[in-house]
Amino acid sequence: GSVPVFAADNKGAWEFVSTAVASGSANVSITGIDSSADTWVINIEGVNVATDASYFRMRTSNDTSSHSYDSGSTDYAYRNFGLHSDADYKQYDDDGDAEIEIGKDPFEHGNDATNSFSARVYIHAPSNTTYHTLITYEMISQNSASTPALQHYYGGARRNAAEAITAVQFYMSSGNFDTGRFTLLKCNHS
Repeated sequence: GSVPVFAADNKGAWEFVSTAVASGSANVSITGIDSSADTWVINIEGVNVATDASYFRMRTSNDTSSHSYDSGSTDYAYRNFGLHSDADYKQYDDDGDAEIEIGKDPFEHGNDATNSFSARVYIHAPSNTTYHTLITYEMISQNSASTPALQHYYGGARRNAAEAITAVQFYMSSGNFDTGRFTLLKCNHS
């Protein structure tokens, strides 16, 4: 049989947009989210943190240039579920918070040299200003125990405003990102 030939400009559904590399960084900002796609994903790989027992957080911006990140006390809502070392199931939630808590007690991160976390964060229809923007995520990490336990958790969040999201910012509840790569992709309309 013959092997199909694809045009050089055939990018497929997912298109690379940008990468940010953390190195002793207090936060990592991802910009360039626009109306050219309905689904955007940030692949987060190999993050090691400076501070033991810290939690992973996220905020959004609707600015097109200055990118101030919304931090009002009721700007976000979220629901998280997961598998943890001392229980098969945990849940935590908040309908009004100053950030999205992708990680919160008991889902804390260890800072040992061999500890890391990786995640995938989806932003759904960020340019739609009729509805609140929805975000889903999944993460795997090691906790801060003397023998770090594997943790796997996932959840969903909402920006409590009907506004476009043009950028997101990630940071820890305490300390810096020692290392890590944050890659933005978009799912093309066609």
